Amino acid sequence: MGVIFRQSFKQSIVSYLAVAIGMVNMLYVYPLIFTKPEFGFVQFLLLTASMLLPFVLLGAVPLAVKFFPQFKDSPSGHHGFLGILLALVVIGFGLFAASCFLFKDFLMRYYADKMGDFLPYLPYLLPLLLMMCLWSILSVYSSNFQRIVVPSIFNNLFIKIAVPALALIYYFQFIQFSQVATGLIIIHAAVVVFLMLYFHFLGQFHLRIDFGFLNKKLKKQMAVFAGFSLLSGAGTKLATQIDTFMVASFIDVGQVAVYAIAVAISGAIEIPKRSISGIVAPIISAAWKENNLAEIKKLYHKTALSQFIISLLLLTGVWVCIDNLFALIPHSADYIEGKYIVLILGMAKVIDMGTGSVGNIIKYSRFYKFDFYFLLALALFNVITNYLLIPPFQIFGVAYATLASLSLWNFVKCWFVWKKFGMHPFTWQFIASLLIAFLAYLPAAYLPTTGNVFFDIVFKALTVTLIYGGLTLAFRVSPDLNLLAARLLERGKQLF
Repeated sequence: MGVIFRQSFKQSIVSYLAVAIGMVNMLYVYPLIFTKPEFGFVQFLLLTASMLLPFVLLGAVPLAVKFFPQFKDSPSGHHGFLGILLALVVIGFGLFAASCFLFKDFLMRYYADKMGDFLPYLPYLLPLLLMMCLWSILSVYSSNFQRIVVPSIFNNLFIKIAVPALALIYYFQFIQFSQVATGLIIIHAAVVVFLMLYFHFLGQFHLRIDFGFLNKKLKKQMAVFAGFSLLSGAGTKLATQIDTFMVASFIDVGQVAVYAIAVAISGAIEIPKRSISGIVAPIISAAWKENNLAEIKKLYHKTALSQFIISLLLLTGVWVCIDNLFALIPHSADYIEGKYIVLILGMAKVIDMGTGSVGNIIKYSRFYKFDFYFLLALALFNVITNYLLIPPFQIFGVAYATLASLSLWNFVKCWFVWKKFGMHPFTWQFIASLLIAFLAYLPAAYLPTTGNVFFDIVFKALTVTLIYGGLTLAFRVSPDLNLLAARLLERGKQLF
């Protein structure tokens, strides 16, 4: 447990540092250096490659963790399990590249008016995708040896620093934009090389496959699991990351930049959910094993209310500072329409977080397969709503589609849990939190400006936090938050 705790703690530091650097890049560095279409195309390459990962990986990522215990054998190099995983990537990439080659003329014609001068760089997507696939496999495979920090530094923090460094080289005219696209591939290729060297250092870089170990039964089990994982991964990407791709495919590449900034700002709202979900998931799993419905119901209520309160505070704080945030962005007039997209996406995040651990409740119950069905339905609904809403509403249609999809998805999951287990998370505290958010927003929104953007952001955010937090604690909207506040206060007294 000591190794796991140390690795998890270090991983958290790396992750939050990467988020902070990424936010600075999105709100200042890229809008300063790139033109709006250039910024949009760079984001299109990176985000589209990320979205396409599961279609190329062929389920290899979850396979790397699920079946490693069966292959684990140091003397034999784990029977070449890493070689099998990398072979899957090569096969998947080969099939995908062949498909792109077959439809090359159609794709180039379709994107001709949307990509404009960037159309010749569209093929750069393929090698970038291959590099992302390779480091995805290497990163997840390293977790089998309780090594997650160094891979995270390479594929998260390093990229967050290297890409803006590449942009600065372009800014000072040492390279042309075509070399920026090449540089993205080189940066991701460097991550792959670093990870391979790291595995060699650990003595775990074994590629020779032991085909004798791969009996018919094992191959069938792996194929079934990989197929299910492929569908699940594809559904997740289509449900959560297709919006940026749809902007480029139905509008133009310049609008990708506007949408990417809105996604970056609104994405900060859901950061606490990741930590809460990671803590609660194993508890819910254990409760299902003991059939402890009372414990599951309690966690359902607590996670839903806590996440709703936190997300509502963050959305209120972001929205009251939204004009100041966009004033920080260089050439902000090119991106200002994105502020209302922040509000729409922020509402979607609040709804998603306000249903608490409903997904984990289904996932770890005997009805776990329905979580997969709901995910595929969400992906399909998201694609359809984007297709229908983009023509009349343009870039706002993508945001409306995300709001509609997440709202329906969470409603269906909550209805399912209520129908099957007779529990739902909603209480009067949700209404109280909405009223408190409104009361916190009004005075902060009408505060006089000081002329200093940074001071205005701090002043407004602090006002919202004090009013929202004070009223939430005063009316005991969440006993858990009151208890947490009391503990923090007690610790503060002990320090002094």
